[in-house]
Amino acid sequence: MTTKPKVALIGAGQIGRSWALLFARAGHPVALQDLDPAQLDRAGDWLKEKGVSVTLTTDLGLALAGAAYVQENTPERLEIKQATFAALAPHLAVDAILGSSTSALEPDVLFADAPFRERALVVHPTNPPHVLPAVELARSQWTTAETLAETRRLMQSIGQDPLVLKRVLPGFVVNRLQAALVNEAMALVAQGVADPDEIDIAVRSALGLRWAFIGPFETMDLNSAGGFELYAQTFGAMFDNLRHDLQARDPGAWSTDTPARIGAARRAVLPLDSLPARQAWRDAQVLRLRALKDTL
Repeated sequence: MTTKPKVALIGAGQIGRSWALLFARAGHPVALQDLDPAQLDRAGDWLKEKGVSVTLTTDLGLALAGAAYVQENTPERLEIKQATFAALAPHLAVDAILGSSTSALEPDVLFADAPFRERALVVHPTNPPHVLPAVELARSQWTTAETLAETRRLMQSIGQDPLVLKRVLPGFVVNRLQAALVNEAMALVAQGVADPDEIDIAVRSALGLRWAFIGPFETMDLNSAGGFELYAQTFGAMFDNLRHDLQARDPGAWSTDTPARIGAARRAVLPLDSLPARQAWRDAQVLRLRALKDTL
């Protein structure tokens, strides 16, 4: 029986513990490290509830000993992540790969001073990764092709669905797509076109139902008897006009009272102390949908 390689996870917050669950369920020995014992205790309790056991430690050297793959999950601040890289460098195996869960920091900046930069890359999960399988892989100018290929294989082996960026733009792919939709949703509320609840209906009862199974390009391809080519001929001008309209009327809603209005609307239907239960419900529904997709 082949023993799967050890994985070390640095940072035991929501993302770190979710990675721990994924790797442990896939049969990897897992060490989860955090400097905060209380954070480790919370992560350990959560993982125990999920039926898995991992090594919990505040000792970076202990966590990294024998690890073939390391996933860094520290706060989204460049100085914290670079300090973490400097601390773990002496303990990192010479052939170990390091992935960073960063959501926005560009790999050329993130790994510029890392002595292991040829074996490092961005491995940005969708939150939480044990529920949503899409993971973005973004290499720096130093990342070797072998590192990228091995990381892609590893992600696939634990049930993730990796997408490889050919070039890096701020926000990568998932957050850029999300930003386009979210910014327009904010604008629609700011301009009084629809209330927050109606915007959510437009996504959950229309776009989201299709996009759970097929992406926007396949949606357009299937919505035309002549495929995407005819769709583009028929509706391309409309989408181009909408693109110009969206740019022209951007109200800068994030710097107005719109966020507060949306927050008030959300709290009217979901008190803050009910968030954890609703998050658990969300995760359960997504997992049920994933199970359905797996049968198709």
